[in-house]
Amino acid sequence: MEDKLKGLDLTDNEIKVYLCVLENTKITPALVAKKTGVTRPTAYSVGKSLAEKGFIELDELSPTLYFVALPPENIEKIIKKEKIELEQKLSTVQSLISELVLVPRSKNYSIPKVKFIDEVNFEDFMYKQAPVWNKSGLERDATWWGFQDHTLLDKYPEWFKWYFNFSAGKIKSKLITNLEERPKMGEVLHEDYSREAKYWGEGKINVTHAVLGDHVMIANTQTKPHYVVDIHDAVIAESLRQIFKGFWEMLP
Repeated sequence: MEDKLKGLDLTDNEIKVYLCVLENTKITPALVAKKTGVTRPTAYSVGKSLAEKGFIELDELSPTLYFVALPPENIEKIIKKEKIELEQKLSTVQSLISELVLVPRSKNYSIPKVKFIDEVNFEDFMYKQAPVWNKSGLERDATWWGFQDHTLLDKYPEWFKWYFNFSAGKIKSKLITNLEERPKMGEVLHEDYSREAKYWGEGKINVTHAVLGDHVMIANTQTKPHYVVDIHDAVIAESLRQIFKGFWEMLP
């Protein structure tokens, strides 16, 4: 019998108190403690717990508190009630699942990887990072998109020449740049048709922001010291790519 009561998720103390109350029909917590060997506080708290679960009742009308036994058949009512509640929860869960699957989830979620390169290592990094950028770009649309400060071309023309030879036409470039670059682009790159440029008429672009593949490159070559930041994140890169494409289409 005790094993079966344990199967109803009753603790050892709850079983002791329940059987004691059942045997005596109506009994005080003090007497329960004496008969079962539990402390008075334990008898009281366990009795309250059994009453909440529906195994016994509390008679609190008289000056002395009594635990009152309920018919054993009441246990079946408890289980039926739990069954109804469980079925209601199951119905709620099934409804919730059908709604949760509609919540959009990013398949490209990642923790951004950020590299900061100072002026001392600037040019060396640009050479070493180029194959990484190109590999990622070839997995997307193989095009640099963004805004370029013309001083990047002014300060590092040899890298530009090397990069477009290295890319061998596989990587294109559609960058919005300052008007100052117009006469210099042909001098540095000659007839490199893989690179297109549109010009920003008002104000000046002071920092290069460009995206290729899953990489965002931010370079400051306008003021000393120069630096470059590489952010590797698919979500950020895709968002900026769409923004840069929009600006490109807007300009003549």
